Amino acid sequence: MTLPKIALKVYSVKLPVSGKTLKVRPFTVKEQKILLMSVNEGRDDKTSENRSHMASNFLEVLQSCVQGEHNLSELSVADFVFLMVKLREFSVGESIELNYKCPCGEKVITEMNLKNIKVKNNSKNAKHEKEIKITPEVVVKLNLPTVKEALLLTNTESEVSEDTAVRILAGCITEIADAETVYKTSDYTTEEICEFVEGFPVDKVSEIQEFFETLPQPYIKITAKCPEPDGDIDVEVKDIFDFF
Repeated sequence: MTLPKIALKVYSVKLPVSGKTLKVRPFTVKEQKILLMSVNEGRDDKTSENRSHMASNFLEVLQSCVQGEHNLSELSVADFVFLMVKLREFSVGESIELNYKCPCGEKVITEMNLKNIKVKNNSKNAKHEKEIKITPEVVVKLNLPTVKEALLLTNTESEVSEDTAVRILAGCITEIADAETVYKTSDYTTEEICEFVEGFPVDKVSEIQEFFETLPQPYIKITAKCPEPDGDIDVEVKDIFDFF
């Protein structure tokens, strides 16, 4: 006799950046084990290679939980993190106990409510496109980095190799235009776009860096009670692995 199938409740989530609404079910016990194993591995090994493996596991679980045909690797990083936090909320609950190391040196236990997630630097322009004039004749259009690009850059605690930075920037360029023609980067190979990026003038680096520094970013604000008489400390939790 076949065992009964377990029906899981389906939730609707409106993504804060793209504005799309996706249907998502809670993760199962098996999928939770994959997530927790990834998080535990990340605490012990913070190398870029390991964190990339962790992010891939997160993406695999999320892809299983979202209803319908969606290529979630094409989501912006902000939408991906937001969706993962909502998935955790639906599956386990909205509260997480955090161990926070206060600036005074003491460890403080505080609580984070996942319902309080917000996105800073979000704008009415869903694509968050930015045009940068590389030379008087050549303009490039940048779009938000997707999960696919983020898998190249998952370790914020180490230096990023020059080749990796070039590939991430190349992945964010959607159009290149000169006085006569608009070139769609989808018509060219990654290697061709990377070679083009390597020819950028050095004085454009700061403008490109500003684009990445002002990307939409999900965060949850918590208040930690400092043992010292200085009072409470407001903290913004941003790393996706801290939400699990």
